[in-house]
Amino acid sequence: AGSLDRIDSDKSDFNKMFSYGLVGIWEWVITERLYVPINMGIYFNHNEENYERLIYHRAGARYLLGKDKKLMVGVGLKITELHADYVEWTIGYTFKKDPNRYNMLF
Repeated sequence: AGSLDRIDSDKSDFNKMFSYGLVGIWEWVITERLYVPINMGIYFNHNEENYERLIYHRAGARYLLGKDKKLMVGVGLKITELHADYVEWTIGYTFKKDPNRYNMLF
């Protein structure tokens, strides 16, 4: 809904269909199982008809499940300016053990 209000032309091309850029990712380790990923990205190509702006952010939470903590579930938001572009749901599995040690906050 509302797409007819924001479309400038009916021409479709690669630059209109795909957005790409560079993102910096940082994860805040809250507990042994809870992580808060915080990202900041910049588009090299973005579509203004989709209300994409040059810079965007992502924030969310991920939780490790199971005895060996290899299964992960999460939720996040991609944020442009002051509105959420979309909600992302994540399910993942770790195949390799992380050799790093982390200091927990709690």
